[in-house]
Amino acid sequence: YGANYLAEVAREVVGIDLAPGNIPRAAAEYQRPNLRFHHMDATQLNFPNNSFDVVCSFQVIEHIPESLLSRYLSEMSRVLQPSGVCCISTLNLAHNMKPGKPYEKLVYHEKEFTAPELEVLLKRAFPVVEMYGLHLTWTHRVYQRLKKWGLEKIGPAHLNPIARFYQQASPRDFTVSRNLSPAVLYLIALCRKHPAN
Repeated sequence: YGANYLAEVAREVVGIDLAPGNIPRAAAEYQRPNLRFHHMDATQLNFPNNSFDVVCSFQVIEHIPESLLSRYLSEMSRVLQPSGVCCISTLNLAHNMKPGKPYEKLVYHEKEFTAPELEVLLKRAFPVVEMYGLHLTWTHRVYQRLKKWGLEKIGPAHLNPIARFYQQASPRDFTVSRNLSPAVLYLIALCRKHPAN
């Protein structure tokens, strides 16, 4: 769905996935003339150098084996135009770790990152890295607290304001800033080969 969303504004979008079964499903569900999907390994991209103005990797880097992270990033850099931007997002490990409680990463995650760890890694492949954090709005934080208390389960969902909020949540209920505190839900990095003009 992310590739489909980008295809609303991009001239052309190519989505890739390592799981071959996901390609026909994506192609059947998201049909646009400027959108196509390919079965491909992100550490071995089958595209020529400098193929893309923008390369996006949303919630993927945590699934890449640590031994392949350098190759994964160098491949994205290779297919990116010299003036292009690579956008990478991942969960914020600092947000998920709770003081005084043991933490276990999700079983299908290879490596999770704090903001400083991610920035250091990305700068090995991209000389210019701008780090951002995805935050909940104040209203969203209030509803999240009420949901944690289980209040969204009271009464019918269509009458419960907490349940209704989550049914209608949109990008307006999040903000992006340079603040990288532990409260940040997700880390977002904009990476470039050269400084932006």
